[in-house]
Amino acid sequence: MRRFVLATFALTVLAACQTATTELTEVQRGEIAAEVTMRLDQLWDELKQPDFDRLVTFFHSEPGSFSVSNGRFTEWSPALDSINRATLAEWEDQVLTISETRTVVLSPDVVYTMRVGTDSITLRSGEAIPTRPWAWTNVWIRRDGEWKVMYTHGSHPSPLNP
Repeated sequence: MRRFVLATFALTVLAACQTATTELTEVQRGEIAAEVTMRLDQLWDELKQPDFDRLVTFFHSEPGSFSVSNGRFTEWSPALDSINRATLAEWEDQVLTISETRTVVLSPDVVYTMRVGTDSITLRSGEAIPTRPWAWTNVWIRRDGEWKVMYTHGSHPSPLNP
């Protein structure tokens, strides 16, 4: 009888020591997705007439944050900030047409967003960059209650691979 009680006690203690796993409900997933999609829409509004100082508030700037575009990884850094600031300073505005958005909640604090559409850019010089298709994805991380982009990827199909 003692062995049975000891075994039962041991199993009870072992079960109590396991980490609790809680799956998100569909309602919770929907609420998180709506919150991040709203944040994505705010970012998109800022991209129409880009102001670098406002745009950077949407992104984590800590080590390990990076972007993938044009076939290369770029870690976010002060040097990249200065390049992006100079590039955006040349833009007058950008017309963004969104064809589709998808938001995938990976955990309570990590969300993946995907967006496809077209864009056209007008430079301050008056030069217009023709409309082109694009795809853009982000990994959003919630830290201290705020959603920011930790990783981003943007692509424009090439004429060889539409």
